[in-house]
Amino acid sequence: MIYFRNTIYEELIAYGKQHLPYECCGVLIGQNQQEDIFIEQFIPITNVAKNKRKQFMFCPKQWTTILLQYEHHEQHNIVGIFHSHPDEEPFPSSEDKKLMWRSIPTYWIASYRDKPILEGFHITEDQWFHPVSYKFI
Repeated sequence: MIYFRNTIYEELIAYGKQHLPYECCGVLIGQNQQEDIFIEQFIPITNVAKNKRKQFMFCPKQWTTILLQYEHHEQHNIVGIFHSHPDEEPFPSSEDKKLMWRSIPTYWIASYRDKPILEGFHITEDQWFHPVSYKFI
């Protein structure tokens, strides 16, 4: 099971709204404990994609800094990639599928097409996105 702090969920939704009509992105920091993932922090990363309305690309400098900071951290790891879909459903697009990070356990998309909604996915070795369940703590 994946556990979210309610404040992190609210932060993700607000961050996405703040960047409309463009996609925004970042990483989720937390702990892997056996079968469970606890998401405890959101770190925004600047979207440097050429077409920010339809895709995202992490700022390389920010991404490298975060990777180095959490690569060997004893208690906290990068447990998720987050980005928004301003006017699409919260499901991986063909662009998303090109940019998969299979080494990171979860992938999150916030959609603002109708009302804000957040969906999470796990990427398997066979490169499929499988929906994940989550609870608030």
